[in-house]
Amino acid sequence: MQEIADEAGINKAMLHYCFKNKQLLFEAVFMNAFSQPAPQINAIFNSSDTVFEKITKFTHNYI
Repeated sequence: MQEIADEAGINKAMLHYCFKNKQLLFEAVFMNAFSQPAPQINAIFNSSDTVFEKITKFTHNYI
């Protein structure tokens, strides 16, 4: 946590105040990162395209 606080330019106490442990910090970072491509991925998988087309579209969007 100290390395993360140093990299963020804040003190460790502030980091612990916002995120009580590494797991909560990881979840926040993961949710933030995943929330950006999630709607596009959801639209691809819920489409009526064939499985091959879905895989192709997913690969192009993900990359």
